[in-house]
Amino acid sequence: MMQRRFGWTVLALIVLAWVPTTRAQGFNLTWYTIDGGGGTSAGSGFAVAGTIGQPDAGVMAGAGFEIKGGFWPGPQFVGPPMPGDLDADGDIDLDDYNAFLAAYGSSAGDQNYNPSADFDGDNFIGMTDFGIWYGHYLAFANS
Repeated sequence: MMQRRFGWTVLALIVLAWVPTTRAQGFNLTWYTIDGGGGTSAGSGFAVAGTIGQPDAGVMAGAGFEIKGGFWPGPQFVGPPMPGDLDADGDIDLDDYNAFLAAYGSSAGDQNYNPSADFDGDNFIGMTDFGIWYGHYLAFANS
């Protein structure tokens, strides 16, 4: 019985003496990145929004699309969020009416021309555009 206990003790000492000699390889993290988007990117009627990092991406563009990497600096709008919302604040109200009036009578290339107010796409902001804007205003007011 004593020999058996002595044998197990010797075996345990050998194992314990051997364990410290096995070492893990060194760990070195000299470069890393957090990927996943950031900001809002839009083009050709599509928009992509991300919320975390990718500070190494910068801006990538091609084929009518653009991807911006980094952290969101705050709210970002890509054109009016709804037709008729000319100041991009999420509603259609007196401020949008005033923005329409500021652009009324202008053509593409004029300093006060606002392409968001050119609802019929003829590069001139006139009564037809006002009628379309007013329809959007009524639809928003009644919703």
